[in-house]
Amino acid sequence: MRNNRHLNVKFLAEKVETYTDFQTSLNAGFDLFQGYYFSRPELVKRRKVAASELTTIQLLQAISSEPVNFAEIENIISSDVSLSYLLLRYVNQTNRRLVEPISSFHQALVYLGEEKLRMFVGVVATAHAALDKPKALYALSLQRAKMCEKLVDCSALTLPPQQAFLAGMFSLLDALLDSSLAELLVLLKLQPNIQMALLHREGQLGQVLNLVDAFDKADWQQVTIECCRLGISEQQVQQSYLQAVAWSEKCAQINNPPS
Repeated sequence: MRNNRHLNVKFLAEKVETYTDFQTSLNAGFDLFQGYYFSRPELVKRRKVAASELTTIQLLQAISSEPVNFAEIENIISSDVSLSYLLLRYVNQTNRRLVEPISSFHQALVYLGEEKLRMFVGVVATAHAALDKPKALYALSLQRAKMCEKLVDCSALTLPPQQAFLAGMFSLLDALLDSSLAELLVLLKLQPNIQMALLHREGQLGQVLNLVDAFDKADWQQVTIECCRLGISEQQVQQSYLQAVAWSEKCAQINNPPS
């Protein structure tokens, strides 16, 4: 494939079913990827969770509690230099109205508030988990999180949007950490409806995940079926996807060091 960077054009590789397919597409110059591999990538059986990944799990557990465990998050972040840097950089760069830059972890956490803190930790923790994974997989986990949230916002469902966000992000946690989702969820104290949605696609959250799954696989017939079940138009689904893509691209900048 010819170099298309100067044309500002991105090419999409469809039907990426295996890791080999992904590598072939990547080497050929594709920028975007779609296929079964990114919905259920190959897992490494019985691999122990590394120490660095335990930090990820601890952070995810802290934001999954109701209310958010601010003290626990502060302890985890303050013990990791890279996370500390990312937190302060994120708050200072995304809040232009600050008279003085945020200079302490506690101040930063309080300033963000519960909802934004959940999203920040989810984004950063997922990025850490995906260090040895294709960037497209990391981006997809962010897209799914935001898309689930947007779908709930535009529907008549009585779900808290932050639950949909967590469900969407955690739906690829097994692929990011190379462990079974059931085993990982044991380590996380999630609400029962989130667990049932992730493991069995049950309940309202499960229906939202089914819709996102169908959209990821370009199964338009199933997308139509799921839209009818949720009372969401296909146009709303498309709009939610576009908003999620734009948001995930901004999130990726959080984890890139300044040039």
